[in-house]
Order: sequence, then structure tokens, then C-alpha cells
Amino acid sequence: MKEEGGSITRDFTARFKRELDAATSEAEGRLGGHAVRNYKIAFGDPRGRKFIGIESAVGRLLKGAPLMPPIIDISVLEFRDDCTVIFVRPSSHHPVPWAETWDLPTGHGPFKVLVATGLTDSRSSDAKDTP
Repeated sequence: MKEEGGSITRDFTARFKRELDAATSEAEGRLGGHAVRNYKIAFGDPRGRKFIGIESAVGRLLKGAPLMPPIIDISVLEFRDDCTVIFVRPSSHHPVPWAETWDLPTGHGPFKVLVATGLTDSRSSDAKDTP
């Protein structure tokens, strides 16, 4: 990732969205059907229901740029007709430069996709079948 002001945010946002999509695809494989790619973020607490958008989440995650959390957990919590609810939590480790973040599998850092044990499907039957 480039370490210049705007490009950090741009590159980070692109990777974040890619990981949100990947986590959603994995959850679709478990529940079946199609989930919308309109994300609501439960930031920091999977039980929290004060959701934020992607841009707000990026702002919080990059508030110390060029340093950032070395690991950022992502987990799909719920499929709804109008959105997919995703839990996002930065690790409590000391912030590090991009090159020192968690990167397993390679190219996915600092994001670590977790599989939620209580994935909820609140979609109507029509939404479950819509591609």
C-alpha cells in the first residue's frame, strides 16, 4: 500500500470493500441465496446496533494513518433484505505501518475474516432467491 495521504485511504478502502464482499460471499455459501452488498457496520461490538457506513468505518480505522491496527476482524452477522450487517473490530495492539500488518493469506491484510457462529438470516423468502 502506498503511504501517501489520499492513496492510503483509497487503497485501504478498496481492500476493505473487497474483504467485506469476500466475507459476504463466504456467508452466502453457508446460508444460500444472495445477500445485498449494502453494508451496515457494527463497529467494535457485535451486539451493538448503532451502525455506521463504510466511510465512517474507514475514518475510524485510519485515524492514526500512516499507522493502523495490525489486525482488523471482520465477520458477517446478519443478512437483511436491504443490507448485510458486518461486525468490524480493530485489534487493541499498538498501531503499525501497513507493511507490518497481519497479512494471512497474503494480500488480505490487515483484515482477518472470522466465521460467526450465530449468523442470522432475516431476509424474506423473496430476497433469498433474488440473484
